[in-house]
Amino acid sequence: MKKYIFPIIFQLIVCQGFLTAQDLRIHVSSFTKDNKKVIVNYTIEAEHLLLGKNERITLTPSIRSADGTKEILLEPFIINGHNRHKADRRAMAFGNNIYPSQATEAVRLDKKETRSFSFPAEIDYEEWMKGSDLIFTEILTGCNCSNKKNIPYYKAKLQIPEPYTPRFSLAYITPETEPIKQRSESFSASLNYRINDSYIDPGLKGNDSILSNIQQTISGIRNDPNTTITTVIVTGYASPDGSTAHNLLLSEKRAKSSADYLVNKCGIHQEQIQTIRKGEDWDGLLRDISISGHPYQDEILNIINRVGDTDKRKSALKQLKGGAVYTTLLNDYYPLLRRNTYDIQYTVKSLSTGQAKEIIKIKPRQLSLNEMFMVANTFENGSPQFNEVFHLALKYFPDSRIARLNSYTSDIESGSYEEAISGLEAIDTPEGYNNLGVALFYKGDYDKALFYFRKALDRGLPDASHNLSEYSKWLENTDH
Repeated sequence: MKKYIFPIIFQLIVCQGFLTAQDLRIHVSSFTKDNKKVIVNYTIEAEHLLLGKNERITLTPSIRSADGTKEILLEPFIINGHNRHKADRRAMAFGNNIYPSQATEAVRLDKKETRSFSFPAEIDYEEWMKGSDLIFTEILTGCNCSNKKNIPYYKAKLQIPEPYTPRFSLAYITPETEPIKQRSESFSASLNYRINDSYIDPGLKGNDSILSNIQQTISGIRNDPNTTITTVIVTGYASPDGSTAHNLLLSEKRAKSSADYLVNKCGIHQEQIQTIRKGEDWDGLLRDISISGHPYQDEILNIINRVGDTDKRKSALKQLKGGAVYTTLLNDYYPLLRRNTYDIQYTVKSLSTGQAKEIIKIKPRQLSLNEMFMVANTFENGSPQFNEVFHLALKYFPDSRIARLNSYTSDIESGSYEEAISGLEAIDTPEGYNNLGVALFYKGDYDKALFYFRKALDRGLPDASHNLSEYSKWLENTDH
């Protein structure tokens, strides 16, 4: 501890015809807050003090608030001249307490006795003491010339150590490598067909644009040096007009027609294609009507949901409001149900961290969870880029517990404690407990944080042992 040395040099005072010289030195070795206590240590040196035989010096230390409104007195220290000391002891022997009740025992200034006195003091810390001063007040009595001194001397400012800032350890989990990165791209295309026909006519209204989009999507995957197409699944659907059996066959023919188009126009091998027939797309109609705001929306939905037999269902729809509703369905809704869906399945080659760092900007779906983790760790912890990658990983791997844990943990590093706590509370792993404890600590829930640190330690997590140690250090240096 740094020592503060402040000499006090008293004035020369002429009393009773002789010269009394007072020269005291006070050395303050500590005036600091230690946990919930204020520790004061000081030494009084009176080696050069000359004191009249009948004189007394009372030196009283006190702690005074910065604004001067509050003050606590510590034990005073009394130095007596030879005659004064004898008189005081005689008076006290007769039961007269002439000293302040809290005073330390008075000493007689004598050349044969020590002239250095050390005093430790310890009192409870109160909030008003922040920024307080250590003051020594000197009172000289016993001089016949009535020259009484009552002078405060500033000595030191209370030193409050900076609170200990714990360095907690957050536990991320490194995802396992993905041996074969299998991905898929799915989309729907509502091509226009002539009635009861399966032939794809590019010249039919809107088909040219739809076919162009199909080609672009497949070419983007097929021509990518990092990807290899393995399977394309084409599923055919029909609108629920006409017979159910006919529509089933029609959906099959339209799926096969689309498959042929992919072979002839998109460079897909026949053996890579699978076709599926779904027949009438009642699910699609149900979905479209549910979000349509149609004036007879409830009635249409009620028929679809309650009438199980498809022929009876069609009949009920035709009869609704004298056929007006069915006309709307035929014109506005059924054409969109005559569609094909395409599920393009492909593999992605393994990427180096440098490659992944570039690909993630344009095609994040191609990265594995492990590759995203490696990219994240090329950035500084808690940086916007660091957090962005972990959030992106959660977006593309929403069912992964590791992705959730790492994403919520990155929220802690960015100061988003509420989001982290909400997410981590649902993760039953030692890493989740540990990181939840860190987030709770930063939110001020110290007891609950301790609970989760201990819970993580019980599950054998080394990071939890470190965090408990940091927690203890913090607790020793806080008023909590």
